Amino acid sequence: MDDTSFFLLYSLVGALAALLSGLVGIGGATLFVPVLMWALPQRGVAEASVVPMAFATSMVCVLILTACSVWQHHRLGNVCWARFQRVTPFACAGALAGIIVLFTLHPSGQNAVFGLFLLWMALNMWLNRDQQCPAEEGALSWRRSARQGSIAGMFSGLVGIAGAVMLSALLR
Repeated sequence: MDDTSFFLLYSLVGALAALLSGLVGIGGATLFVPVLMWALPQRGVAEASVVPMAFATSMVCVLILTACSVWQHHRLGNVCWARFQRVTPFACAGALAGIIVLFTLHPSGQNAVFGLFLLWMALNMWLNRDQQCPAEEGALSWRRSARQGSIAGMFSGLVGIAGAVMLSALLR
């Protein structure tokens, strides 16, 4: 493929990810990572660098989508900033740990982790499709903030997602 074809492919995937993110809340990484894992070797990227580069590139793209979404949700009063402040330090630490683990895995192991994560998310969404998020009372405990933030951050760093998939119920 030539440069124009890749540009068109990336533009199409970005637009589709933004559309699906807005419509159903699907994370951009579910589209970005597989496309990048196919496209990067076509562009001459070494096999050992493909998965980490796909994850990192995906996270930058998702960051932009997330920033737009956060702004809109903030304007609508949907963001609990107190919970955000409690969870964020743990999520950042977890993300760093996930990135470290990612770089210790063989590329085939990295692919397997991403695939298993997507299967787990799909199964979880299917099994809990009718479940409502329970209303929480009171402040979020530091222990729960540490646990939820660290786990979400670890998966964020490990599979190149923004973490909202795991934190959305917690931060309501």
